[in-house]
Amino acid sequence: MTFTIPNQADASVPAQAAVDKVDIDMLVSGFVGSGVSTATDCAVTAQAVPDMTVAVAAGTMTVYGSGGVAVAAGNVTITTADATNPRFDLIIVSQAGVKSAIAGTPSATPVFPAITFACVCIAAVYVAAGATSIVSAAIVDKRIFTGVIGNTTCVGNMYIG
Repeated sequence: MTFTIPNQADASVPAQAAVDKVDIDMLVSGFVGSGVSTATDCAVTAQAVPDMTVAVAAGTMTVYGSGGVAVAAGNVTITTADATNPRFDLIIVSQAGVKSAIAGTPSATPVFPAITFACVCIAAVYVAAGATSIVSAAIVDKRIFTGVIGNTTCVGNMYIG
């Protein structure tokens, strides 16, 4: 699955179901061609033994017209959780294929941090107050699929053909 804003009933916490301005920015970046080539490229998952890292699968991305940027599989570290308030972190990929996390600001009502210029978001991670590990339910897929299927092009998860 790619880009998701879960329904409240499907979200592990209600804050994951809220549409954020950064969600709109992510969709717009897909319309200008930024995103993954296939549905398996750069998927972000929790570790088999959960800790404060997430696993990013290898893949190919286009980052603002940069062409096929190779992204190596690897882990991204989530910084220590705030003791009192939750936050959202974004997992991003740069034009050089470097993956990293942008930590959000802890708040009773957290919002996404701004995405760094020339980077594409591939996941949002809900970091609960006092969390010591990141589980699957805390990760929401934010990858935009921009592949080509036969004679049909997919841009921003919309098929044009």
